[in-house]
Amino acid sequence: MLDEEIQRHGTAVLEDKFLLLAVLHALQVASQALIDLAAHIASEAGAAVPSSYSEILRSSSGRAA
Repeated sequence: MLDEEIQRHGTAVLEDKFLLLAVLHALQVASQALIDLAAHIASEAGAAVPSSYSEILRSSSGRAA
């Protein structure tokens, strides 16, 4: 996502604090949505309660994160 913005706006995205923070926030929200979805999948599958975010992703994908 950040790479796309850099390609579209050049390195100006790195100099524009507002745009940079907006892109980083969108990335954070997307990452949290992935974690939430994986947690729901793991829960529906009856997986054990994970102790970390990487365990959530491992348990829902069936391979190491």
